Amino acid sequence: MKYVILGNSAAGFFAATKLRDICEDDEIVVISRENTPVYSKIMLPYYIGNEITRDKLFLKDKNFYDKKHIKLVLDKNIMAIDTEKNIIIGEDGWSMAYDKLLIATGGRPFIPPIDGIDKVEFFTINSIEDADRIKGCAQTGGRAIVLGSGLTGIEMSIALSNLGMHVTMLEMGDRILPMQLDNDASNIMETQLKKLGISTMLKNTIHKVYITDEGIKRAELMDGQQLEFDLLLLAIGTRPDLSIIEGTSIKHNRGILVNEYMETSIKNIYAAGDIAEIKSDKNEGYVSSYIWPNAMAQGRCAASNMAGNHESFDGAAFQNVVQIRNMDFYSMGLINPNDDGYDILINYDKNNGIYKKIVIKDNAILGMVMLGDTLHTTEISNIIKNNRQVSKEQLDTYLSIR
Repeated sequence: MKYVILGNSAAGFFAATKLRDICEDDEIVVISRENTPVYSKIMLPYYIGNEITRDKLFLKDKNFYDKKHIKLVLDKNIMAIDTEKNIIIGEDGWSMAYDKLLIATGGRPFIPPIDGIDKVEFFTINSIEDADRIKGCAQTGGRAIVLGSGLTGIEMSIALSNLGMHVTMLEMGDRILPMQLDNDASNIMETQLKKLGISTMLKNTIHKVYITDEGIKRAELMDGQQLEFDLLLLAIGTRPDLSIIEGTSIKHNRGILVNEYMETSIKNIYAAGDIAEIKSDKNEGYVSSYIWPNAMAQGRCAASNMAGNHESFDGAAFQNVVQIRNMDFYSMGLINPNDDGYDILINYDKNNGIYKKIVIKDNAILGMVMLGDTLHTTEISNIIKNNRQVSKEQLDTYLSIR
């Protein structure tokens, strides 16, 4: 049996190692468009901000693949899949046959339709190459604009601030980290970011970018304000990169559609990670923001089923787990329920910048936000993952402020 895996990040790498654990003698090939072994993408902002060195990004070296008898093919951009002949085709005409295929090529950053964006240099963060470019262009005392205030936007704002840049973070909505925070918690987060030298502008976005006759780069905002910048980073999310399945009959919506076994609509082809769209009633109302754990779990699940097992994916326990290393902040689970039947418990100490929020239903904790005091987060996260009920005394303890 020959297993071919497209992609060498969380889903692809952990699928390959899982397959090797199950299938001792089968051929396993991992193909990556990048030129390095597996590294931690979620740590890229900390590398950019000089909190870790470049070598600390890498999870394994090339020797690891050799010892596991996993063939690693680097710098290879796959352009097409022939689902009838079971062949993948590279941009240089190179091809490889497979018996079972896993598509784990991830997503690509979304570039909004900003007037003039094609006329100025801008950055996104989706690879170690992107990180190296940003580090090379960031300058102490320079002005940076970060568009987007999700997890990536905040972490990249902190990283650029660490490099001595004056950072302005723009958010179209009425609060930062909109999927994890409510307005009170957002206010505390904004205050903490301000202490780090990061300005936030809400209910605003970039309408136009241009370069003046004097060579000054400017962004014209939706409300007419003009901001000069030396570095522009777009951090408003990614989209599944579906270019690889063009010309095939693999069904897709926003991403490649897979069932609970990570199977696509084509026999012997699976998908996992950012590129996969999985339907599950258990995930309704949840938004996956910290997707590395999800991708790992999906990759392992896909590998198990590729090897002939019958293992379903349950992503509920991995959903919406968000931390920011530089802050006392932890968010997990269902934070802003839209339906009735939920109890929302909040303790807000505005003076000390502490906010605690727990969402419960039928005496079970479904979500939490801990900002400024994260003492009980490990205990609460285990309760959420294991769907255990809690007592009033436990809730009082978790919500208490030291």
